[in-house]
Amino acid sequence: FLSIVSHEIRTPMNAVVGMTEILLNEPEKLDETQTKYLRNIKTSGDSLVLIVNDILDQSKLEAGKMEIVEEAYELHAMIEDIRLIIENRIGSKPITFLCEMDEGIPDLLIGDSLRIRQILINLMNNAVKFTDKGFVKLRISNVQKEDNRIQLRVAVEDSGQGIKPEDL
Repeated sequence: FLSIVSHEIRTPMNAVVGMTEILLNEPEKLDETQTKYLRNIKTSGDSLVLIVNDILDQSKLEAGKMEIVEEAYELHAMIEDIRLIIENRIGSKPITFLCEMDEGIPDLLIGDSLRIRQILINLMNNAVKFTDKGFVKLRISNVQKEDNRIQLRVAVEDSGQGIKPEDL
């Protein structure tokens, strides 16, 4: 059921995101306000597609069919997309979004970018959800670099209420 419903939602959402991208690719026809609104529509549409993907992943997990896909992705582009999504989520809350990344982390990495992106967005959304004022910070640090492999540590910190000790 989840798989069928998710696929039915995903199709029109991809159309919304795709049409928004087409409009954004014609900047000479748009004023600054229209461009800003279209970027917000695209970011929100991308977020909805990710939610649908989460639902599909859940159904795959339950069916034992989850696969990790390793592919090249650009870390900085991913982080920029996440920044837009989170700033949109923050909205008018008095929260500052901070992002810190160690120098020397390669931009092109190999991994399951979809899963990494989902995890980061989920963590950041939770941080925003439980923070009324202050900051939300994404920190990416280089833990170990050896040959063609790099181990990164990703941390999300916020000034929100925190997690109850019994829920940790």
